[in-house]
Amino acid sequence: MRKLSPFILALALSPFVQAEPVSEVSPVGKIDGMVSLPVTGMKAVESNNRIIFMSDSGRFVIDGTLYDAWSKKPLTSLEEIREAGNTLDLSRLGLKM
Repeated sequence: MRKLSPFILALALSPFVQAEPVSEVSPVGKIDGMVSLPVTGMKAVESNNRIIFMSDSGRFVIDGTLYDAWSKKPLTSLEEIREAGNTLDLSRLGLKM
């Protein structure tokens, strides 16, 4: 019992801390659609009428605008992102056909 006495005394004298519960709001609500990007490990996700970019694990989320540097325009829908990822502009390759 003597060995416990200092522990009990320290516990009794230490201040009690009560933390407020953290309210975390996920940037992703209901997922309305998803497209794999031509970048390893990333997907474009449509949620609440906006597009966000998420790692395959779901840990990392990027919120912003995706631009297609080749066509010099923002991609604002999953269909535009899907088309840009699956289309290759052959005229940009400089091949004589």
